[in-house]
Amino acid sequence: QGFLLHAGDAYFHAGQVHPTHPFCPAGLDLFQQVICVDDVARRHNLERLRDLVRDHGHEVRVFSAHDPDELDRCARVAAELRV
Repeated sequence: QGFLLHAGDAYFHAGQVHPTHPFCPAGLDLFQQVICVDDVARRHNLERLRDLVRDHGHEVRVFSAHDPDELDRCARVAAELRV
């Protein structure tokens, strides 16, 4: 049924990997910029993840445990698969 790709620390809000209209709350975006080691690389990785979602979103589900809503959705799907 496809693949799951845990994006690690690449993003903290699911809206950041939306392929056409990326979004991140301003405070969270600032937080990521401040704590990252290389903001240019971070932004480049986000672009690559958006490309992946755009081109292969039907095959690969990208998620990050930093987004609590996204983590909850993945946990519910996993629980349904175990049934």
